[in-house]
Amino acid sequence: DKLLRQCRRNQESLNEKSESQAEEMSSNIEELNFSFGYLKDIDKSLEWKDSWAGKDAPLDEQKTLPVAVKVTLSIKSKIKQDFQRTIFLAK
Repeated sequence: DKLLRQCRRNQESLNEKSESQAEEMSSNIEELNFSFGYLKDIDKSLEWKDSWAGKDAPLDEQKTLPVAVKVTLSIKSKIKQDFQRTIFLAK
């Protein structure tokens, strides 16, 4: 279980057919989770859900896009390390 990063730099980034090699960022990935933050109307706080509202969700949830995505990455080596990043989405 590895986390790889594929990156195109400079002029390569403009050409989607350009060759690029994936670089290993980390190995021993134990878990990768995504949570989706929705703004509550009542108090404007974030409510975190483990899934994005899909076709089976109530219609009002389908129309509401998350305002943030929280990514949690757990790496298992000698000790377990957790990394978390919250990305806020612009409207």
